[in-house]
Amino acid sequence: ISRARSLDIRVNTLYCGDESSARNTEWASGARLGGGTYASIDQNQRIEEIPTPFDDAIFRLNEVLNGTYLGYGKRGKAALERQVYQDALNSEYSPSAGLSRVNSKAGSNYATASWDLVSAVEEGDVDLEEVEEKDLPDELRELNATEREAKLEALAAKRAATQEEIRELSEKREQFLAKARKNSAEQSVALDDALIQALRIQAEEEGFAFED
Repeated sequence: ISRARSLDIRVNTLYCGDESSARNTEWASGARLGGGTYASIDQNQRIEEIPTPFDDAIFRLNEVLNGTYLGYGKRGKAALERQVYQDALNSEYSPSAGLSRVNSKAGSNYATASWDLVSAVEEGDVDLEEVEEKDLPDELRELNATEREAKLEALAAKRAATQEEIRELSEKREQFLAKARKNSAEQSVALDDALIQALRIQAEEEGFAFED
């Protein structure tokens, strides 16, 4: 801890378990010496799922979004199937996990150009005219060059519009959840709450400001 502090690194400690055990094992002291924050959480606490009026609409938009991808080449079809499978897997784990995944798919960091022809052409990674017939998705094989280009442009436009709708609804969903959590009588601390609270306090100490 002393070595970390000499490098201007803060040490935070987070104990998963009974609070009395945390005190007895000096977890709080570690954070104090490290100039960080200490917190304890109940690792068995079930995360509360709060439904919002926007959930169903976001899931429906995700289905529309998935319809804008065209897998190409040897791994395109498998990658597209894997994307849909991962959507279902996250939603099965919890609605919030599924909705978070949909929101991430609407962001600029969600990369698909390695298997999705719409993204590959739009980003300039692939020249549509140079894609071999055998590597084209089924949806394009019966079309001529002009029709293929128009098809990709239409899908790209539809995707951008759908992603914008998802982002807008996701923002409204987060606002709804923030208000619901604020009004909740539940006082136990979840892992993400503990981390966010600690980082916010330390960032403010370093001169960062946050908008509530």
